[in-house]
Amino acid sequence: MAREQQAIVYGQVSGPEDDGVVMTVAKETTVTYRCTGTLVAPNLVITARHCVSHFVELPFTCTSDGELTPSSRGGTMGELYEPSAVSVRIGGGPNPPFAANAAQLLAVQTPSICRNDIAFIVLDRMLPEALIHPIRLFKGIERGENLRVVGYGVNEEDFFGIRHVRDDLVVAEVGPSEFRTDPDDVPPRTFVTEGPALCIGDSGGPAFVDSTVVAGVWSQVVGDCKAPGARNYFTQVAPFADTLVLPAFEAAGAEPWLEDNPGPGLGNMGGSPGTGGSVGTAGVGGDSGGEAPIETGGGTATGGRVSSGGDSSSAGASESGGTVSLGGGANAGTDGVGLRKKGGCTCGVVGAPSGGAEFLLVPLLAFALARRRRGVS
Repeated sequence: MAREQQAIVYGQVSGPEDDGVVMTVAKETTVTYRCTGTLVAPNLVITARHCVSHFVELPFTCTSDGELTPSSRGGTMGELYEPSAVSVRIGGGPNPPFAANAAQLLAVQTPSICRNDIAFIVLDRMLPEALIHPIRLFKGIERGENLRVVGYGVNEEDFFGIRHVRDDLVVAEVGPSEFRTDPDDVPPRTFVTEGPALCIGDSGGPAFVDSTVVAGVWSQVVGDCKAPGARNYFTQVAPFADTLVLPAFEAAGAEPWLEDNPGPGLGNMGGSPGTGGSVGTAGVGGDSGGEAPIETGGGTATGGRVSSGGDSSSAGASESGGTVSLGGGANAGTDGVGLRKKGGCTCGVVGAPSGGAEFLLVPLLAFALARRRRGVS
């Protein structure tokens, strides 16, 4: 069909002002997985951990404490991919051009997709002309905050690959963290929005506050992506400042652009917007919530990756305290291999909407996966 694939459920096509939001591509043997990420430095992308790591893509249930229930068959997070399996593309789609390969992957240690679904990709080259975004590092997400989301995911008609945007989301619940004295009954370091908004392929996409400041990344959805009762789960950025975010910037040799600052640098601990620009140096690794960061890989899936046939590579990474990293300096990597959930991404989820302690994630229907494969090269 001539209309190609689209992204974000009930969203609008995003323009060049969103070129700081990129498509991430991970390859494993015969499967290629596509997610969304955001440039926060000329050579650094923030995304979801499940977009750059092995993941058991079978139904699972998470408790509000961020643990898998004994009945879960999937949801387990594996090793990070080798950097050579991961690459980044920039443009609105449907087939954005190649921009860079991964040189290093960093993620927080976690046994499952239930929490800590956040990772960074250090690129093998600088993208000096690329649009970059400020991040929120010293302030937590608040209930009632307005969000703008951008991604390449499946839209309401099951088309994938064209970057879309929505700016009408509102934070409904916020989980426990050092920033929250009265948390809601959702996993640690996460926050939730109600209603259809994101779907497979939007995983790792930004939750922007003040239009351009990255305050979280999309992780998963409970319920059908397009259903009125869908609940979208995001991972906050700020709780991982010391354990992952600053180590990632250090690995990239860049400084974070804080939300109240005019440009990169740690001089101000603010909380408001910014827009595109370029950057320079940074920090490395760490852990959060008692879990150590890992370098190179990571992953979790339920926010959904889009899959299609593709190449492969090998996995790497370990689970131990601190930041885990795979790969090395700023020049490494080629087109990569990355795992998502087996057979594609998990988007639909069925389970207790709130107040309850758990939610069950289930894979999207086969026809949606087939559409995704067809639409993405």
